[in-house]
Amino acid sequence: MKQLLICILLLSSCGAIKSDVNQQLKSALLCETFSLGVARDLDASGSQFKQGYAVTQYGEGMTDTTVVIVEKPIVISGARTSAVIATVADPVYRDFYGYVYSKFKGDYKKVVADLKLVKPLNDDVKIGEYQRAVLSEEISDIPVVCPQTVGLTPLSDDTFLLGCGWCNG
Repeated sequence: MKQLLICILLLSSCGAIKSDVNQQLKSALLCETFSLGVARDLDASGSQFKQGYAVTQYGEGMTDTTVVIVEKPIVISGARTSAVIATVADPVYRDFYGYVYSKFKGDYKKVVADLKLVKPLNDDVKIGEYQRAVLSEEISDIPVVCPQTVGLTPLSDDTFLLGCGWCNG
């Protein structure tokens, strides 16, 4: 009986770790934390297959890119993704400038509504086709002139990019 209890506790703690990594990545995608820091911290600790994720990094300097693949999909407003990319390199996708982002499968219109994203008025500070700035005071005591911004750009009716960028990034 004691061994069964230990096994149950170990299995439940693994689930908590998996969801913790997913929650960290979800927070990074939604600019709720210092987004690049989340990916770089996961990269520094290396792949943790038993905890439900793998991580790799390639490039150096300004082309440094980190990719985190999760076993359990990250879900935002019903849309799903299993990989998060973090980079400050030139954008891979036209009209999307997130530095921590994912390609999601799902209804982008629902995500736009749920996250209260709007079309930007000024193309100079465009992160995605839809976006919402996150006030710096929500994530840090340090005032920021150019806050992190959640951006979304549809690729098709059921595929879109969602992530966090900043206006001078």
